[in-house]
Parts: sequence; structure tokens; C-alpha cells
Amino acid sequence: MVWASALTLIGLATQGPPTLSLAQAERLAVEHAFAVRIAKSNVEKALQQRRQAEGGLGPRLDLAATYTRLDERATVFPGSETQDPILGPIDTKVTRLSLVFPIDLFGVLRKSVQAAELNRRATADLLADQVNAVKNLVRDAYYEILRADQVLEVQKEALASAEERLDKARKRLDAGAIAKFDVLRFETEVSRAQAAVIAATNRRKQAKNNLNSVLGRPIETAFETEPVVASAALLPAADRYVEAALRNRPDLRSAQNIVLAYERILKTAMGGNLPTLSLGATHTWTIDPGFGGRENQTVATAQLTFNVFDSGITRAKVASAREELEQARIRLEQLRLAASLEVRQALIRAENALQTLEVAERTVVQQREALRVAQLKFDVGEGILLDVTDAQVELTRAQEAVIAARFDYLSAYAALQRAVGVDELGSALSGAPTP
Repeated sequence: MVWASALTLIGLATQGPPTLSLAQAERLAVEHAFAVRIAKSNVEKALQQRRQAEGGLGPRLDLAATYTRLDERATVFPGSETQDPILGPIDTKVTRLSLVFPIDLFGVLRKSVQAAELNRRATADLLADQVNAVKNLVRDAYYEILRADQVLEVQKEALASAEERLDKARKRLDAGAIAKFDVLRFETEVSRAQAAVIAATNRRKQAKNNLNSVLGRPIETAFETEPVVASAALLPAADRYVEAALRNRPDLRSAQNIVLAYERILKTAMGGNLPTLSLGATHTWTIDPGFGGRENQTVATAQLTFNVFDSGITRAKVASAREELEQARIRLEQLRLAASLEVRQALIRAENALQTLEVAERTVVQQREALRVAQLKFDVGEGILLDVTDAQVELTRAQEAVIAARFDYLSAYAALQRAVGVDELGSALSGAPTP
């Protein structure tokens, strides 16, 4: 048993850190990200506010108990110690049960409920927007790790090539074919390549730390990544993506619901000058009612109230509600403009990345051949060392440019997903309903 447990632990230790896919990272972020958790709390808060508004339409039942005691008992018949048969006892104990039912004559209360429901929908859309934003952060952080991985491989390849050239140079030095200075230059090139590998390793660590932070988990959590399949090609028609964004972005839906909510709030404020009606009934039970008093009594009321003069409070509320509505409309207009800008910027980034990638890939082929020729000439004594080192530097730069362009495209695609407000851009362009 002990040996089996030990072997299990050894097996777990040799497996290394778990692999975290991009989809898993997105799910973790949506579950643990601070902004998403706050947005979920706001949705619940808005739901309770709507229930509070709905409660204003229903009846209200109150139970109250009152105990009253006089400082001195009044009496008409001296000698009575506890109660005067005419004036009653020195203390009174009363219980009241009151029922009040408001009558929404002009729909003012119903408009308050409608405004609360629209606010709830707006907060639900803001939650979806936070999920959308968090996914975008996760994708950028995940792509940065993959970019760092590939840059690290390029630097390791450059280091291996430098070490191979140093080994050849030392053999040629032993044979008297080159000078000591050339060997020192190769040693310097190896040291520079080793420093580049260390820097690339640290960038990879920083990228992993950043993703852990986005996921809302301990920074030191170990994990490995997996390759990401390249995104589908984007269409050049920016207007279609803008239309999809205006149709699908949750923050725009939220802003639209906020405008509708403030329209209801304005109508509610304007109803402050309208009369209100409420029906009520109160049952009173008096313990020891005294001479001529009633132990039980029920009273029904109908109360109609007119706002004759309130020192301008209602007028000020209406003016304030109008300004809030105007601000909500301005914010909606601003968001629509921002959505259009974000879509177009993402498309431009993607186009630039593809053009850069095409040039960089051709440059890699060219620089690889240039390095081969420079190394061959140096080996036969017809070239100089500087040509070799320069060719290696240019090849490494070209390889890094290819990596940067590939992940710039992926990042631009993620930015377009964020700008449109959906993950499946194809369905968004087709006009299909999106969650």
C-alpha cells in the first residue's frame, strides 16, 4: 500500500504541471475574475430592486402594539385603586392590524416597475460585456505566452548555431587556420545568444504570471499551454462588422435599456403632480377598554391625495430626470461611435499583421540563405567573421518578426471579437442570433 502511494506520487511529480487550454483559461477567468464577480453581484442587486418596486404595487399589512401609561390616574370616584368606571384605567394596551392597498390610477407605480426591470436587463448586459472583456484579456495574455515560447525557441536555435560556430572556430584555431581574435568574437556571440535565451525565458515567466493574474488565481500557479489554431480569415467589409457590432454588443444593449429606463423614470417623476388613491382597513383590539369602550373595532378608509404645492420638488425631479435621460442618450451615441472605431481599428491591425507576415516569411528564407553562404565563405577563408554574425542577427530578427506578425493577427482577431461582442464572427455577420 505504501509502495503504491509512493509510486502514485512519483508519477504525479513526473507528469509536470497541467496543460491549460485557451478555452479552459477563458472558463476559469469568467468564473473567478473580479470584474465578472462584481457584475454578477450588480445583477442580483438590480433583481432585488425590481422586486422592491413590484412590492409597491401590492398590499401592505402592518401589525402594531401600543402600551400607554399615564403619570397619574385621573378619577371621579375617590378610592378606586386600579380603574375609574368612567375615566378608565391608568394604562392602555392596544393592538392594531392595518391593511393598505395602493390604487395605481395613472400607472405611475407600474412605470417604476418597468424602469427597474429595464435596469435589471441593463446590468445583465453589462455582465455579458464584462465576460466579453475578460475573454479578450485572457486571449491576449495566452497569445503572449505562446509568442514568448516561440521567441525562446528561436533564441535557443540561435544559441545552438553560435555554439556550433564556436566549436568549428576553435578547431580551426588549433589547426592555425584563423586568428585568436576570431575565436574571441565567436565566444562573444555565444555569450550574447545566452543572454538572449535568458531574457526570452524571463519574458515567458512574466507572460505566465500575467495570465494567472487575469485568471484571479495565485501568480505562482504552474501550467503549460497548448498551440492555438489560427483564426479564420477576416472579410475586408468593415461596414458589415460594424453592423454586427451594433446588433450584438452587450454594452450597447445595456445602454439602450438604460435610455428606456430613464424614459420611464421621467414619466414617474412627472406623475408626482397626479392624485394618488389608496384603500385601507384597520382592526383595533383594546385590552381592558374601560367604561363605554369597545374591545374590537374595524375602520375602513379610502384616501385620495392631491399634490397642491410642494415648493418645486416635483418640478426639480422632472428636470433632473430629463437631464439623466439626455446623458443616457449621449452615452449610447458615444458607445456606438466607439464600437465602430474599435471594429475598424481591429481590421486594420489584422490587415497590417498579414502584410507584415508575408514580408517576414520571405525575409526568413532570404536571411537563412545569406547565413549559409556567409558561413560557407568563412569556412573556406573567403569571407569575414562580421558577415556571419550579421547574417545570424538578421535571421533571428526575421524569425521574431514572423512570430510577432502571427500573434499580432491573433490579437487583432480577438480584438475584433471583443469589438463585435461575440466569439463566432461568422454567425454574427450572417445575422444569426447570438447569446
